[in-house]
Amino acid sequence: DVAVHPRFCVELADGAAMTLVESQSGEGAGLINGVLDLRLGSASSLTHVIERRFAETALIQRTTARVADAANYRAFVLDGGGRMTRQDLVAELVSPGATAGITGVATLTDRSLVDYHTAIEHRVGPTESHESFRILADDRAVGIFNGRIHIVPGADDSHSQMNTGNLLLSESARINIKPELEIHAEEVTASHGATIGQLDDDARFYLRSRGLSDEQATALLKYGFAAAVFDTMAPGALRDWLTARLKEHL
Repeated sequence: DVAVHPRFCVELADGAAMTLVESQSGEGAGLINGVLDLRLGSASSLTHVIERRFAETALIQRTTARVADAANYRAFVLDGGGRMTRQDLVAELVSPGATAGITGVATLTDRSLVDYHTAIEHRVGPTESHESFRILADDRAVGIFNGRIHIVPGADDSHSQMNTGNLLLSESARINIKPELEIHAEEVTASHGATIGQLDDDARFYLRSRGLSDEQATALLKYGFAAAVFDTMAPGALRDWLTARLKEHL
C-alpha cells in the first residue's frame, strides 16, 4: 500500500542479443509509476516479455524502445489487469533496417481496467513493423487499446501492419479500440484491422457435441483465441511458460 517510482534503462551493445522478462504482480492497493528506456545498438536483438496481474494495485508505465540499424525489438504482453493499468509502449525505428513487433493479450475480469496506448514511429526507411493485440473482457471489466503507426516524411519504403481482435464475454463488459495510421511518406505499405465480437455459439455447440461441458468448451475457445497471438514466438521454455501463465489468467 505504497507508491513506488522505478526507472530502468537497458542498453544493448552492437550485435548483442537479450531476453528481458518483466513479471509484475501484487495484492496491495498502492501505485506503481514506472519508466523503462530500452536502447538497441546496431544489429542487436531484444525479446521483451511483460507478464502482469494485479488485484488492487494501480500501475502507470511508459516503455520506450529506440531501435538502431538492423536491430530487432519484439514485445510480448500478457496482462491480467487490475484496479487500473495504463501502459504506454513506444517503439522508435531510427535507422534503416530497424524492425519492431508488438504482440499482446489482455484477459480481464471483475472490474479490471486496462488502458494500452502503443506507438510505432518509423523515423526513416526502409523499416518494418507489425502489431497484434487482443482483449478478452468479462464481468464489468473495461479494456482500451489505442494503437498508432506513424511514418514520418522521408521514411520511404517503410512497411507496417496492425491488427486487433477483441471478445466481449458479458453484457456489462466494455472494450474501446482505436487503430491509427498517420502516413507522411511515399512508397510505403501500411494496414490495420479491428474487430469486436463474442464467442461463436456454433463452435461452442460443436465442442459440447464432442463431450465437453459448456464450461470446458468456453475455456477452450477463449484460450485458442488468446494464445494465437503468441504463435510468432519462438518455441522454447519462455513460450511454454507464457502460455501456461495464460491458462492461469483464464
